[in-house]
Amino acid sequence: MRGVFFVLFLLVSCAAPWNNPYPQNLWNQNAFFSAFVERPKHLDPARAYDEVSLMFVAQIYDAPLQYHYLKRPYTLEPNLLAQMPQIVFLDSEGKVLPSNAKKVYQTRYRLILKDNLVFQPHPMFSPNKWNVQNKIKNFKENATRQVVSDDLIYAIYRLVLPEVSSPIASVMEEHIVGLKEFSAKLKKNSGLPWKNAISGIQKIDDKTLDILVWGKYPQFLYWLAMPFFAPIPFEEKAFFRQEKMAENGLTLDSWPVGTGAYMLEENAPESRIVLVKNPFFRKEFYPCEGHESDFQNGLLKDCGNVLPQIEKLVFSREKEALPYWRRFLQGFYDSSGISSDQFDSAVQMDVGRIDLSKNLKEKGILFSESVQSSIFYMGVNMQDSVLGGYSKEKKALRQAINIALNVEEFIAIFLNGRAIAAQSPIPPGIFGFDQKDINPYLYDENGKRKTIEYAKELLKQAGYPNGRHHKTGAPLIVYLDTTSGGLGEKSRLDWLIRQFAQIDIQLVVRSTDFNRFQQKLRQGASQLFYIGWNADYPDPENFLFLLDSKNNVTQNAGDNYTQYHNAQFDQLYQQLRYMDNTEERFRLIQKLKKIVQEDSPWIFAMHPKIYALNHGWLKNKKPASVMNNVLKYQRVDFQQRTSRQNQWNQPLMLPFFILIALFCAVAWAFFIWLKKNKIKQ
Repeated sequence: MRGVFFVLFLLVSCAAPWNNPYPQNLWNQNAFFSAFVERPKHLDPARAYDEVSLMFVAQIYDAPLQYHYLKRPYTLEPNLLAQMPQIVFLDSEGKVLPSNAKKVYQTRYRLILKDNLVFQPHPMFSPNKWNVQNKIKNFKENATRQVVSDDLIYAIYRLVLPEVSSPIASVMEEHIVGLKEFSAKLKKNSGLPWKNAISGIQKIDDKTLDILVWGKYPQFLYWLAMPFFAPIPFEEKAFFRQEKMAENGLTLDSWPVGTGAYMLEENAPESRIVLVKNPFFRKEFYPCEGHESDFQNGLLKDCGNVLPQIEKLVFSREKEALPYWRRFLQGFYDSSGISSDQFDSAVQMDVGRIDLSKNLKEKGILFSESVQSSIFYMGVNMQDSVLGGYSKEKKALRQAINIALNVEEFIAIFLNGRAIAAQSPIPPGIFGFDQKDINPYLYDENGKRKTIEYAKELLKQAGYPNGRHHKTGAPLIVYLDTTSGGLGEKSRLDWLIRQFAQIDIQLVVRSTDFNRFQQKLRQGASQLFYIGWNADYPDPENFLFLLDSKNNVTQNAGDNYTQYHNAQFDQLYQQLRYMDNTEERFRLIQKLKKIVQEDSPWIFAMHPKIYALNHGWLKNKKPASVMNNVLKYQRVDFQQRTSRQNQWNQPLMLPFFILIALFCAVAWAFFIWLKKNKIKQ
């Protein structure tokens, strides 16, 4: 009996909650706890392009530039550089042009590294680095070294290595002088030396390099804020090419080494990924400038604090939304999104606005809402014989479909209001977006969506009265290609079919896997398809290029999946593409929007909203859709978290006490039975 009560004592007095999912060494630590649903595809910064991968890569690697954490609109600032790049415009003879020059042959970006930048400790820098092992933990000896300009040059070289297959290789080949030619040579001989190999990249000294880009390309600064341009130690190639390295899964993709605030400690993507504070991280401080609302929201309280403020980042794999949500409510995850299943229990409508439910408010959970710099749209193959084309009739057909597909209704039913209807390709937060924008082909002057009757009239003008061809009488049938990750859920597809049926069009859905879907897009074999685009950088060019004819998916392997080709659009786009954000550029964008609204190569478009939750003990969390290196700014009151976890996860002792009572009763009855039988004997 004493043993039973001793176990009971341990359960009640244990320091960690009984359902704590973490090892004891992570309990009550200055750590950030979160989860990921999909495993990261890459930890190599030259290859990482998806959201999950960037969540890790951006904490490990530092780019030359970064965005100011608090300023909006997004503002670039030096990160690894001592100052912003020195920009010089050149003519075809290499002579310097004035800063207001209209015609620029090349632009030179001079990058100067900060002093005393060092890489995270790694065995590739160790004198005994060539002792091949089969696991990361078997390498006992780590070292480091200073970052030099050769590391930046090597990172650019890796972008065009055939074996790396960087997703931005073709874009950079278009802009960096000499990169395209060097890339062609590499395809014939991947063993070519990388030093002094790219004509547009020149090493000045160990801290300085020049990068030449063709023409005037102000967006290049945004690329310098992405992990693609993070310095990579040039030793990595020889280190990871040792015998049995790749065979044992040891590559830069699994064992990254950067200069960021955090370094990889544990990489088990099926269960847990842990990052730990980089002991060699440079001196960086929490910002002291921001918007007035940042001051009101307490985002400037840590002004001047040394970064990073959290010692360890712990990410657990959660393949389903429900366990993720449950552990967030228990306090074991510091932040969470809101899935559709949890939406009704998490939020409530308060005088036309979204607010947290009473239960979450009582837990001290905080809510933030922001519109992503993204667009999701149903694209039309403009080469299709039925829906494509630029005649008045074809435009009327697409406009009729756009009116019938009530995007506001879709957002309300299936997204819980977590998006806004798109009026143009440019989302909020990007230069050129105008709150007053209304698509006149879909809405009347009061902003009210045009009626189904009007859509039917347009369909009649297009040659399909009552949904049938005016000459042959054949029904109008259209085909939508989709995947389970797009509009592939049955309830959504049923809704779409009903919307088309309102104007007597028959929709046929062709579901397929993602690879086949991509293949159809690349071949121009789809009639309708649903796809999205997240901003690489906060510039309208990063969205408008999706409709540039030079970016045609079938002809140039670009991202213009609709194969849209309007000469007036192309002319305006090329004119404003590399302009600074001036009133003139804004006016040109407004003209361009009107062209797209009339042509309707995209229909049923929306900009998603992000609803984010975090516990009150997580400080300095600000929505940032184009930034990824945000965790170094955040702070955790882990003592408050420990207290709340203990409070919210008290073991339910009554059933235990009932079991103890039953055990005691049975034991006593058994004891009496034994005693009686002994007496009889």
